[in-house]
Order: sequence, then C-alpha cells, then structure tokens
Amino acid sequence: MFSSLFTPTVDPTAKHYKDRIDAGKHLAEVLKQKLPQILKTDKIDPSRLLVISLPRGGVIIGEEIAKELNCDHGLVFPRKVGHPSHPEVALGAVSESGEVYWNDWAVEERLNTTNMVKSIVEREQKEAKRRKSAYTNRDIQDYGVFDAVIVTDDALATGATMKSAIATLKHHGAKKIICAVPVGPKDTIDDLQSQVDAVVCPSVPKRFRAASLHYDDWSEVSDDQVKQIMKKYDEAAAKRPISRTSTTESKTESILKLHPDPLLPLPLLLLRLRFLRLDNKSQ
Repeated sequence: MFSSLFTPTVDPTAKHYKDRIDAGKHLAEVLKQKLPQILKTDKIDPSRLLVISLPRGGVIIGEEIAKELNCDHGLVFPRKVGHPSHPEVALGAVSESGEVYWNDWAVEERLNTTNMVKSIVEREQKEAKRRKSAYTNRDIQDYGVFDAVIVTDDALATGATMKSAIATLKHHGAKKIICAVPVGPKDTIDDLQSQVDAVVCPSVPKRFRAASLHYDDWSEVSDDQVKQIMKKYDEAAAKRPISRTSTTESKTESILKLHPDPLLPLPLLLLRLRFLRLDNKSQ
C-alpha cells in the first residue's frame, strides 16, 4: 500500500526537537503538506479525518496535529511489554482488550511464553484499562468511521506499540491509516510501510538511539495533562452526531465489516441485522 513518494529520507543531520510541542507542530506542518497527495484530493474535509494518539507522550503530538488539521482527536491504549531484565527493550505490546503483538525475535527466543513475561502482560493490560478509564469517556467505536485515520506517537523504536495500535484500528474498520511520528529508525519505518497507507516521519537519524536523545526536553507527560487535552474533544463529540459510516458504505456493511466472525451463530447475526434495520428506519 505504501508509495515510494512518501519514503522518508535518512538524514545524518536529523532534526532535533525542543520538546513534544515543537515536534508536534513540525510534524503537523509536514503532514498537512503531504495529505493531499496521500489522500489524492485537494479538498480535505476535516470532519472526515481522525487523529489517534498513543498515550501519554503521543497525546501532545496528536494535539498539535488535530489543531492544525481542525479535526477530532481520540486515543488507543497499547502498552509495551518490556523485557524482564531490561524493561526499556520491547518484547511486544498489549492492547486494553488483551491482544498481544510480539516482536519476531521475542517469539523466536520463546520469551513470550515465560511466566514472568505473562505477568508483565497482565500488568500492562491493567494499566491500559486504567488509562482508558481515566483519560476519555469514549470507546474506539464511538469515534465513528472516517476517510482517514492518522495514528501518532512521540517516537518510534521497535514499533511494537504502533503495530498494536494499527491492528486495533484495522479491527475496528479503519479504511485508510497514516502513521505519523516526529522521529524513528529506518528499519522500523520500513517494517511499517506494508501495514499502513503511508508513513510520515520528518526525521530519520542515520543512527537512531533512545528516543529521548532526539529531544531537548523529554519530561514525562502526566495523567492530568492527557485528561485536560482530551476533555475538550470528548465534550465536542458529545454535541455532534457520530459519523458511523462512510459516504459510500451502508450501516449494514459497516457492522458486518466490524464483526466478520464466521463463527457468529446465525440467529445472533440475524437479530443484530434486525435491530440495525430498525435503527435505520428511526434515522
């Protein structure tokens, strides 16, 4: 899906950011320039765009993008599953609903099967649920269906949490996904290219080190900061109707796309469609 037109260039003098706000503003400007090419239109409707951030640091980035594009802003909650001896090294990532994405090398070394790692997965899933409950009163299905979803974080490393977020968005019917990050290593970007429609990353250091080394200020983002940012989007969403489907997709098609399980008992499926039709008549 990825076009060579958007292949980031490895820059030995990669951009260094003052802080996440600075990184978010720069990424938003670059993204705004590239969107017409990515979406193949000069007329971009902000109401058909959605920014999805990975808390906590990614929310600062997402806020700048959403402000620049004048669009909605939501969250997904993948959590890194760190190595028991080296927590900064990601074995994979777990979503708030329990799906785990493992890095290939962790599976090859069977690190994902140890009791200690299983306990880490349980702990991180609990933290993902806590954050979801604390940060927003909207579930992912409440965001509706958009023409394009821009998923962002403050940096890429192994890409495990980003891949988990992308998998969650695809599961919920995202049609077009754009991964946008301020900085990341080339091998991770290359790995993501086949999973999304475009990757936008203004800074690709020749030698990527820890993400914090590409910022002057890498201060931890607090729960309160995230709550304050997301509150205005939740309040705005409560005042407008939700766009559940695209302009070319019926509600029935959308529901079937979100629930493609062939093992769903036929009576339950028919009951679901019956209520859907009744809902259509009431619109």
